[in-house]
Amino acid sequence: MAIRLPGTPQTWLDTAVFKAEEEQYAFELAEARKSGRYSFRVAARLIAEAAGPTVSYEKIEDRLKLDARDRSLPVYTLGHTLRWDGENPFVATLEILWNDLNRWLQENEPRIYEATPFRAPEQNDAPANAGNAAPLEVGTADTATEHEEPKQENGEPKLKQGWNSRGAVEKWVAWQAQDKVKEGDKVSDLAENIWLITEKWGYESARGKMTVASITKMIPAGLTGGRGKNKGQSKNMRNLDFGGSKSKKEPPK
Repeated sequence: MAIRLPGTPQTWLDTAVFKAEEEQYAFELAEARKSGRYSFRVAARLIAEAAGPTVSYEKIEDRLKLDARDRSLPVYTLGHTLRWDGENPFVATLEILWNDLNRWLQENEPRIYEATPFRAPEQNDAPANAGNAAPLEVGTADTATEHEEPKQENGEPKLKQGWNSRGAVEKWVAWQAQDKVKEGDKVSDLAENIWLITEKWGYESARGKMTVASITKMIPAGLTGGRGKNKGQSKNMRNLDFGGSKSKKEPPK
């Protein structure tokens, strides 16, 4: 980026250089949003823009490079799926995946992540004026496209594509389990049905992609088996606190 000292008149050359740099950045940004793979410079600029008008993207870029060198931030050589081993010194040929950037934001800048997380490539098919806005939440549209889930039912907890907090995931899994359980269901079958939803819509927990085993642990105890007498309960769970409900005890005889 061209640097001009305060008070120095801007020349036609300054203007031309700035315009060329911005055009190159716009091109790189568009390509990154299509592929979900961001260069250090593009990722740092997006994070700096979200952080505030006076934040230096160069400092953000240095932080990303530092974490890449100690392997706490996975990076990849241009077009490769094998993690960078540290031997390639050319930073310009290295890329960071969108979901790894979200994990980095969650661990280092959670407020920026909550406001403007990096979106999955398919979400960037939205109109250009959507910018780097937060992912669409379930039920925010009256109709569903191939990248959106159908309209959210009343009271259903929300998850975003990509990373979600553990508390949000646990609440969502509990709601889904209560809503979808059928008489005779096994916990493993119910967990697998919920897992298929996470795979279809790209929902992830704080530790990454969910598994059937991790979802099984989040399903409320005693939900499956002998559910016939409570068959009508699942649709009424929208008004309950998923922290647990107390059953009424009969008075002693």
